[in-house]
Amino acid sequence: MRSRGFSLIELTLVILLLSGMLLFSVMNFGGQRNRASSEALVQVVASELQAARALAIRNHSPVAVCFPTQGGRLAHSQSLYLMEGLARPHMTRVVDYSREFGLSVIAIGSWGNSTITRPSSGENYLAPSIQRWLGNGFQDFALVFTPDGAVTSNDLPLVDGAYRILVAHQVGYSPATAPPGVATMSTPPPYFAISKVYAPQSLSISPAGSLAIQSGVARNA
Repeated sequence: MRSRGFSLIELTLVILLLSGMLLFSVMNFGGQRNRASSEALVQVVASELQAARALAIRNHSPVAVCFPTQGGRLAHSQSLYLMEGLARPHMTRVVDYSREFGLSVIAIGSWGNSTITRPSSGENYLAPSIQRWLGNGFQDFALVFTPDGAVTSNDLPLVDGAYRILVAHQVGYSPATAPPGVATMSTPPPYFAISKVYAPQSLSISPAGSLAIQSGVARNA
């Protein structure tokens, strides 16, 4: 008996089915890779913050972890830098993540129930107020660890009572007005409303200085 070959229609259906399976596999792998990149970067950023907090406690001097905004134009970056000093802080460390984590970005903005509050620490030690310490008009995002281990900022938003950093493969945002609360800076850094993220990880920093990582967009401290 002669075996029946595949018809043109059958071959076309098989090719379409295999193409769809391949596309699904590639897209699924891409999503896993993006999540893995975000998960790795958020751990690295958390380590930098923990090290800065320990340095502030050890040296009895404020340490700021700063995220560039390109002159107030961007909510996201792929780098950070440290500033140290009692009266006039100076840059002591710069870290660029763009080569190792090219798919992910670090973003700071508002979502959900956002507020700003006057720092409870930062003026209790030898350092002057945050505005005098950083200089009014300082446009980069700054999380400032104080010698007691607490953290303050140049009026960054607190989401549900904690400072939030989003690490994601992609992030969408738009300029926003300052959230409600009592400001410290006469000219704070820019505010942005986060509208969408892809493969996000959340890093939460409580005013006391404790850190927590959560998959997705964090809502609670």
